[in-house]
Amino acid sequence: MSLAKDQEKKRKRESRFLKWIKSFFECETETAYSEEISVHIEELLVRLRRSIVAFFIALMVVIFFPINWISCPLFHIYCSSNELSHVVGAEYIRDLLKWLGYIPAMVALLRLITLAINSMGVTAIICNAEGLMNAYIMIIIWGAILLSLPYIAYQLLCYIWPALEEHEKKMLRNSILAVVGLFLLGEIFAFTIVVPFGLKLVVIFGQVAGAEVRWCLSDVINFVLFTAIVTGASFLLPIIVYYLVLIGLLRPEQLKGRNMRIAFLIIMFIAAVITPGGTGVSMIAIGIPMFVLYYLAVRMAEKAVKEREERQRKQLGELGKGGGIKFESTK
Repeated sequence: MSLAKDQEKKRKRESRFLKWIKSFFECETETAYSEEISVHIEELLVRLRRSIVAFFIALMVVIFFPINWISCPLFHIYCSSNELSHVVGAEYIRDLLKWLGYIPAMVALLRLITLAINSMGVTAIICNAEGLMNAYIMIIIWGAILLSLPYIAYQLLCYIWPALEEHEKKMLRNSILAVVGLFLLGEIFAFTIVVPFGLKLVVIFGQVAGAEVRWCLSDVINFVLFTAIVTGASFLLPIIVYYLVLIGLLRPEQLKGRNMRIAFLIIMFIAAVITPGGTGVSMIAIGIPMFVLYYLAVRMAEKAVKEREERQRKQLGELGKGGGIKFESTK
């Protein structure tokens, strides 16, 4: 009898745990369409708590997850190309796989970044214990942010979703895809062109001066993260311009002609500020793609505004015809 009761209690505990896990992935709740403000505030707090829990789980993953669980099965695939192996630091992974012990993800990530930096001719050194700790903290925090960001965005989306109209939901879906795509494009551009070019530029200037380039590890990681984040954010400029035109704060006519040339100069100025070295080559390397995206955004916004005005004219025409029929029938 006691065994049956214990099994029943165990099943109840398991069902409660599974229900708690499932609640983290529920989008629409029973209170989503309530008109009481207190209910929406309570739901917002619940989703905020879930986001905080997700961030701390991601934090623990970056700190404690044994990276060799992934690197060992992927070793042969990862190192199949000699050229790719040289770029991403396969020598470290080869040494890593010789270990039989525990290898935290944060250690592997920091080591890979260090090897990638050293391969560009910049010697990353540890200036002091505080700098090493800062490097680890930055790796941990940004790794946790990147891991938890999709879930946090999902919770935010679920909170505002019930309040949106159908056309707004469609617009939001397209916007999410555009934002993610452009930001990833900016990150790829940063890590393949801007950051390597900036580091090599530092090496060239050092060689011209006859000095060996040594850089504190924490400063290098600050430089890489800042450049990557700013470059990714700058690639979101077309989305901002597109929606400013769409909501009526800007008109397509204001962004063309002479103002287009002014926008080109502003974009080049932004590129000069965010690119390392501030040389003309680095400024053009990031400024031209930004301007092309800006131009495409203006054209897309212009097309969207014309389509909206055309729909409004058709609706007004249909209303006018309907009003005419009613007037004739009353007379």
